[in-house]
Amino acid sequence: MPTLYAPLACRPAALLHLIALLLIFSHQLQGQPSNSNWKDATGTPILGEPVEILGPLALFRTAKIDQPRRVLLSAFDEADSRRLYQAIASRPVRSDSWENAAGALTGPLASLVKPANRPGKLQDTPEPELLILVFGYETGKHPIDLLLINLMPLTQRMERLYPGRFAVVFWGNQISGGWFMGRKPKNWYSLSSGSTAKLPKMENTVPSNTLALVLATREGIPLIRQGIVSLNDVTKFCDATSNFLWQLNPENPNLALSRATFLQATRPLQFASSSDGPLLLYNRLKIEALRKHNVFSVNARFSLDETGAVTAIDYLDGTLMPQKIQDQLTPVFKQSAKFLPAIDHGKAIPSSYNFTLNTDRSTSQPDPDAAWLNGSARQDLPLKNWLVLQTIPIPTMSVTGETTVKADGTVQLAAVSIGDKNSKKSQRNAFNSDWFDEVGASTVQPKLGDTQLVDGEEYKWRRLETKDGLCDLRESAGGDSDRSIAYAYTEIDSPEDTDAWLGIGSDDGVKVWINGQLIIDDLGHRMSLLDDNVAQFRLFKGKNALLLKVQNGLGPWSFIARLRLPPDPSSKSK
Repeated sequence: MPTLYAPLACRPAALLHLIALLLIFSHQLQGQPSNSNWKDATGTPILGEPVEILGPLALFRTAKIDQPRRVLLSAFDEADSRRLYQAIASRPVRSDSWENAAGALTGPLASLVKPANRPGKLQDTPEPELLILVFGYETGKHPIDLLLINLMPLTQRMERLYPGRFAVVFWGNQISGGWFMGRKPKNWYSLSSGSTAKLPKMENTVPSNTLALVLATREGIPLIRQGIVSLNDVTKFCDATSNFLWQLNPENPNLALSRATFLQATRPLQFASSSDGPLLLYNRLKIEALRKHNVFSVNARFSLDETGAVTAIDYLDGTLMPQKIQDQLTPVFKQSAKFLPAIDHGKAIPSSYNFTLNTDRSTSQPDPDAAWLNGSARQDLPLKNWLVLQTIPIPTMSVTGETTVKADGTVQLAAVSIGDKNSKKSQRNAFNSDWFDEVGASTVQPKLGDTQLVDGEEYKWRRLETKDGLCDLRESAGGDSDRSIAYAYTEIDSPEDTDAWLGIGSDDGVKVWINGQLIIDDLGHRMSLLDDNVAQFRLFKGKNALLLKVQNGLGPWSFIARLRLPPDPSSKSK
């Protein structure tokens, strides 16, 4: 019988596996779903059959493939929770090999897909839990290629954080190797048009002859659908996908209670002939608040009764906090930490739980990619108003020499090397040096129309408009922009000190300073892709200066950037 996922804080190994993030009880239905006695929170009948449980959601398949029902587990009382568990628990679970998949969608796909742009066998690939399906793609249509390639940072981030848990499938067309611009995603697949007859009619979930993206489960339940016309549409799909993953994340406190009743009712069934330790559903203590009170680390053993209530806390070696705060924190911990009790052969029992928490910013910084994808970075702050200094040519020539010193002290030039701006060395030299090196990036705070002397030439700061967040530097240059440099500047007003995250893509290399501190330094030949780099930093109350340097090799020249802040405490995830 499958094991319900545990919160990430409860089971550290789950950090490397999406099985801890979203556990799916799977179920392959034959024919049309029959109506049964299921109701949602409002008492409205659910005309369908339960297919799987995804995080805090129960998914129901209905007679229309494009109209599934998603119901929060909190809608079911204990009796219905047990009935839901029993309806799903005996169904085929996710396979360790896609070749042996039993999902209604992943099963038929196993014999029909092939990896794009790389060799590989499905027997070595786990059955995906979620799939991004691409409909209406036509090979070689350049504008479409430029839109879809913006999926790549999202999917690479998902693969790094949740390896083997998802796949991208191009439905009904092949994609060429050159499409990937030198990148080799390991989870992208082609599906030929002649093979779709054997599959669930997923194309019925989107309008015909339309480029569209669909996020679906292994059972073929569509979760997110987005028609693609512009870069803004791709951004909407990427954000909706990451928002959905955040809904499934056990560390999302707003949804913990949605799971509580279901888990309380079903864990005795799940562990009727075995045992499991207590589950930490959530801990509402804020790291920032603890840090302000000089709480740097907590290492404690929580004693729990048979209901999961905290009865005592013993602080162990490794706890770093003032004794006075420790005495005050104990009752707060008892109220803020929500546990489900340990289970032994179907019965709840008293137990203990080892709790660790590190608040030291120097050692506990969250992974920026994880924060961007999983919920820490939730409020988007558009960056629309940029001042740009361009077009600064990379020096056309560099001269280097090798010298030798004779016994009499004479210096002799042994070799001379003359390179041009095409060389990697000249590109690197230009990227590594800036006109403000001696005084620091924090001194760069231009106003519209200000002039700046660079390498003996005068340039003016001009305003640049964005389109879907993309700043086209080549278009604004109005002339030759190969082997050139531009600087872009904007200011961010913050009402308070706060964490922040910047997602940026650039064509080609990019350096980023926030209030004079260098946070991104990436010289490479690439396209501007949505959120290609993500960096975390601090905003301070008042004005904050954001400065970019974008260096072009050949061809297109641009950047795309957006800022995110932590979730608004007054809002709730839905």
